[in-house]
Amino acid sequence: MRILSLIIVFIFTLSQAQDIQLPQDLASKLPDALKYKLAQYIDEETAEAIKKANENDELGNKSGFVLGVSLGLKSFDAQQIISGFQELSSRTPSLNGGIVLGYQYFFNKYVGIRLTGTANVGTQARIKAQTLTPAYLAGQVPYDKTREVDLYQSYLPIQAGADLVFLASVYEKGKHAFGLSAGFGYEADWYVVQKASSQSTFDALTNLFQKPNSLITQGIYPEFGIFYFYGSHQFEIAYRFAEFSFMGNEGKDWNFDLGNDQMSNANTKFLKTSSLVLSYLYRF
Repeated sequence: MRILSLIIVFIFTLSQAQDIQLPQDLASKLPDALKYKLAQYIDEETAEAIKKANENDELGNKSGFVLGVSLGLKSFDAQQIISGFQELSSRTPSLNGGIVLGYQYFFNKYVGIRLTGTANVGTQARIKAQTLTPAYLAGQVPYDKTREVDLYQSYLPIQAGADLVFLASVYEKGKHAFGLSAGFGYEADWYVVQKASSQSTFDALTNLFQKPNSLITQGIYPEFGIFYFYGSHQFEIAYRFAEFSFMGNEGKDWNFDLGNDQMSNANTKFLKTSSLVLSYLYRF
C-alpha cells in the first residue's frame, strides 16, 4: 500500500510540473492490474476513514434527559438529650435507594453539566439499647445501676434532594467514555418515628413512656465522583461528605413521659454524615 501511495503522489507531482506534459490517456495506458490495485486502495482508504469517523461518534450527543436509580450507603449519627440524664449518641448504617430524574448538557465533546432530582427511602435509623444514666449519678464510682434506663427508638428516613455536578470526560473510544464529576447538592431528610420504648428496673421510673416526634434535617454538601458511559447507559460512583454541615440543625424538642403526669424535656437531632452513592442513568 505504501508503494501505491508513492505512485499516486509521483503521478500527481508530474501532473503539476509545467515542463512535463502527461498524455491525456495516461489512465488507459496503465496496466489493468495496476488500475485495479489503485482503485482497490482508494476504496479501502475511504472505507477506513469513514469507519474511524463513525467510531469517534458512536457515543453520539451526550446531552439529554436522564432517568435512573441510585443506591447509597450512609451512617445516621443521632444525638439525644433528655433533661436530667446524660447525653447519648447512636450510629446506624443504612442503605438508601430511590429514583433519579434530570437533564445533562455537554458544551463540547469533553465538558458538561447535569442537574438531577432524587427521591429515596432508607432502612431504619435506630437509637437502640442505649443506657441513660441519671446525670447526678454519672460521677459516682460505683453508681447505682438500678437507676439506669434502656431506650429503643427507630426512624424511617425519607429523603428528597437535588444535585448540580460538572462532568469532564477524560477518555473516549467508540461507545466508551470515562470521566470525573464534581459539584454540590441539597438534601432534606424526614425521619418518621416507627417505634419507641423504654424500661427501667428503678421503681420510681418503671412506668416510662416515650413520645418522640418525627423530625426533618436539611443541608448542602459537596460531592466528587467518577463515571463511565457506554452509549446511552451511564454509571457513576460519588462520595458526598459533610451533609447537613452548611445549614442549621437545631433538632426536634419533645417530652419524655416519666409517668404520674411528670414530663422531662428532650431533644433529638441527626448530625452531619457522609455517604457513598452508586447510580445508573439512561440518557434519552
